[in-house]
Amino acid sequence: MLVSPFSPVPPTPEELLLWHGEFHIRAVEMAADEHPGWLLSLAELNLRLARLGKPAWTLVSPSQNSVNSGRRRWLQISQATTFTAAVSPTASPAGTNLTIGLDASRCYLCGACVKICPQQAIALTENELTLDPLHCNGCKACENVCFPRAIAVQPAVSAVPINYAVFRVTCSSCQQVFASWRENADRCHICQRHSHGMREA
Repeated sequence: MLVSPFSPVPPTPEELLLWHGEFHIRAVEMAADEHPGWLLSLAELNLRLARLGKPAWTLVSPSQNSVNSGRRRWLQISQATTFTAAVSPTASPAGTNLTIGLDASRCYLCGACVKICPQQAIALTENELTLDPLHCNGCKACENVCFPRAIAVQPAVSAVPINYAVFRVTCSSCQQVFASWRENADRCHICQRHSHGMREA
């Protein structure tokens, strides 16, 4: 089950499908009237799951005694087995010497780090991924939301923005346009993790 805190920018149905298949998420615990964007994504997800004959996600009302650390990972399995990857409460002012390291072999350009970064130190455009440590305050929100553990914020003697070339290509399986490290990429990161035809265009 996913629990708060939630990003103000809701995930795409494609991201929720990835969590559904890879992490077996089946519910979201949140107050429905506080997150309308998430509700729309959840509704679209359940329509797609219905077409695929997969179990739908449910919406769970927050309980008064539910644990909400305020800096907990988005992904929660249960309160009994939950693990934390807390964002540092002693985040430094932006501009402190930090580096935002990226392992491109792990990163599939899902954009979650871009959406969660409160300092906008990470940007993904049509043809470029930019990591700007000069705007980073070391909160490590990007690390906490990165499922493949592709990004890391660390101290550095000096820091300069780094730009990575990315390409917009069309997935041969679902026909969706996606960001890729390779111009000749054939399938998006979601379709690569599922059998052909799980997602329909």
